[in-house]
Amino acid sequence: MSVARFKKYDEVLNTLVSEAISCTPESWTNGILSIDCDGTAINYSLKNSNEELKAQLSDKLRSLCEQLYVVMREQGDIWLEAIVEFAEKDENWNIDTKFKYEDSQQNISSAPIQKINKPWWKVW
Repeated sequence: MSVARFKKYDEVLNTLVSEAISCTPESWTNGILSIDCDGTAINYSLKNSNEELKAQLSDKLRSLCEQLYVVMREQGDIWLEAIVEFAEKDENWNIDTKFKYEDSQQNISSAPIQKINKPWWKVW
């Protein structure tokens, strides 16, 4: 996969995770964003099984989930499910992404963990 592809993916993923974090209650220190596509519809959920408070998906987050699918599809990277896990550690957010592809039920690739620093001016 070319560096240009990764750069496009990283831009969308970082924006997507930032928005996902902003959709979570302040008490959350981790979460899982699940996105699945059956070829006609995209479904998404944002959960943390250890928290009682629920996340509120914004229209922007929904749009970014769709944008991720479109950007990757344009590069020939067509997946059925994306799992984006994020967790706060030492005031940084670590990200782990996994994708499930049609050609193999076992085929899951993981992007490298990235860190997003919280802006000092924004409370999550």
